[in-house]
Amino acid sequence: MADSRVMADVLNPRISLMPDAENTLFDDDGSAIILHAKPDSYGTEAGAGDRIACGVIEK
Repeated sequence: MADSRVMADVLNPRISLMPDAENTLFDDDGSAIILHAKPDSYGTEAGAGDRIACGVIEK
């Protein structure tokens, strides 16, 4: 890892960044994003590894 930077584009039609949309992320309790060190195991036990980055999604 030369500089540990990542760039990604994600499209999810089930969520919206529009404040008045039905599936907006800007609801009363707010939203955040968490990146884990490993892929999700999709099992009953946690398997995605350590949390390596996180952030609050704001307008």
